Amino acid sequence: MRNTHWLAVSALLVVAVTACAKDDATMARFDVRDVALSDTTTIASDDEMLQEGHRYSVVLMSENMSKRILRVLDDEVIPDSGMARLRVIHAAPGGPMLDVRAANGTTELFTDLKFNEGANYVDVLPATVTLEVRAANSAPVLLTVPSLPLARGTATTVVLSGATQLSWFTFVDTMMPATAIR
Repeated sequence: MRNTHWLAVSALLVVAVTACAKDDATMARFDVRDVALSDTTTIASDDEMLQEGHRYSVVLMSENMSKRILRVLDDEVIPDSGMARLRVIHAAPGGPMLDVRAANGTTELFTDLKFNEGANYVDVLPATVTLEVRAANSAPVLLTVPSLPLARGTATTVVLSGATQLSWFTFVDTMMPATAIR
């Protein structure tokens, strides 16, 4: 059985998710189309096996002007341990491997991140932090992510992007409270 779902990501991009069920897993094909070009021109695709009950993030990255990569990342369940969860995705084409640490911290949170790579989540104490991004094993700060709130029971993803200069954006997953069915 095949089902196609269309998601409007922005005014210019549309994601088609076509799923084919197989026991408790689903093989899904993600296609991204630029509606300014045509309704049928796919600019990036990815086939992934999706597990029932799991959550996923989909990130579109430009490797260069003509090639785009679509990454589907498994979102880990948010812990109920009093911690916050943080991960970083390196989506800056041509950029060096990167290290990420909290400002004034001595321990790297993420090391040697390569382009097109998403680090595994790390559990951290809830706080508002400033992150510093450096080229791997290098001292100068390339990018500062200021005042990033990391709340208990949330999973925050920082996506590092930019072709000529690093930039960033974040998204936060939060578990919805249980609701009674009436």
